[in-house]
Amino acid sequence: MDKIIFNCGGNLNRSRASKGLIRPIPCPYHFEANPEEVEEVISVLLDVLLDKRNLREEMQWVDGRFVPQYFYHYGNKVIWGAIARILKQFLEVIYTIGRAGM
Repeated sequence: MDKIIFNCGGNLNRSRASKGLIRPIPCPYHFEANPEEVEEVISVLLDVLLDKRNLREEMQWVDGRFVPQYFYHYGNKVIWGAIARILKQFLEVIYTIGRAGM
């Protein structure tokens, strides 16, 4: 499997999660998931994430307003919450860059 290594730099907004801010990480990185926050670490091909059939969006009432919640489906796995929001924004950024021919 081809691996894509990237540094998010300043293009993605910081995102709040239940345990604080999520920030870009250096690559390669040895992941040690906090079992209270992460069930497991998985690798997903970009083609899977870019396939709109694998994305579900729901509007949920949070803090007095409706906000979009994203769910990426990969086999029997579901990526949701802060990670899904970050993935959605990341994919929008790379798609925009790709369309601009950069």
